[in-house]
Amino acid sequence: MKTKSSIWFVVLLAGMSCSSYATGVPNFTIERVTEEASLILVGDITEIKDLGVARPLQFRGQWLQGNSYSADISVRRTIKGPILDHITVTYTLPTVYNGYRGLHTGTRIVFLSGQGNTLRLTDPYYPDFPAVPDTVDSETPSLDPAGSVLGEMLRVLESPEASTSDKYQILGIDDALPADGKTVGALRRALTSSRDDPEFAEKVQAELIRFGDFSELPNVANLLLEGTATQSGREWLLYTIGNHIKAPQAVPALRSLLRAPDDSVREAATQALWHINDRSTIDLLIKSLDDPDEKVRFYAVRGLSDIVNKVGWGGPSESEFHDHQQKYGAHWKEWAKSRGVQ
Repeated sequence: MKTKSSIWFVVLLAGMSCSSYATGVPNFTIERVTEEASLILVGDITEIKDLGVARPLQFRGQWLQGNSYSADISVRRTIKGPILDHITVTYTLPTVYNGYRGLHTGTRIVFLSGQGNTLRLTDPYYPDFPAVPDTVDSETPSLDPAGSVLGEMLRVLESPEASTSDKYQILGIDDALPADGKTVGALRRALTSSRDDPEFAEKVQAELIRFGDFSELPNVANLLLEGTATQSGREWLLYTIGNHIKAPQAVPALRSLLRAPDDSVREAATQALWHINDRSTIDLLIKSLDDPDEKVRFYAVRGLSDIVNKVGWGGPSESEFHDHQQKYGAHWKEWAKSRGVQ
């Protein structure tokens, strides 16, 4: 049975040491945060109270002015740690941006570390994530905290009731999601429930491609060829195609993109062929040597260099190719002609 409890947790953000706070936000991993946290809960945060000026925080060798906040959390379920009904969390953030984030209102997964009544946000860069308010509360902590946290995140993605902004928060740490059937299944269900939001649907299509599911690639190709993708969706789709496709199964859809009138579409498709690094793409790469766009020709040369692996003709840098592109183009055309490649 859940123990009725209300505890005041003081959460301090301090003690990191380095030279400057003008650095990027570190990557989030589910395994690390669940191992480091002593309390992981899913609860409802209705209000974040501003408590005013706090003591300065030491951050990476500097003292930063701080501001205190508190959040009342009604606990729905506990993933790790003591079973509680309600807690109040007090924490401090610097008044200048350093990447730290406070808690958010709504139903959230919250990660806390420490002992007794003094805890800290486990990862101040990622203190919480959205969750869905399931009707069944958990009476016991999970035996697999990392798996439970992942499950909470995937339920947000696939839930028709979850907001688009909540879903974007989960996709913002897509590097932390495993490339497996559970993630792909959640993304497919997310796509089904987001057809009335083209921009988000295109983001999900890109994520499916990124996770190795090419079921949406023909639809994505049509969007790009017809010019009907949203501006932000188009940019993300092209980036994903160019940087995350590495399997020969994608070649049929890429073949159609090589005929696109838009240079950037052909660039992404040829870049993908380079990363696929498979002999089945040689004919397409040879044809791309005559493309009017320099980047397309560069990716074609890089692809051929990696596939053939000919001594003395390794892949050039972009600047090297720019200065000597006639030499590289002529070499690979002659190579193709000598082997009867059309």
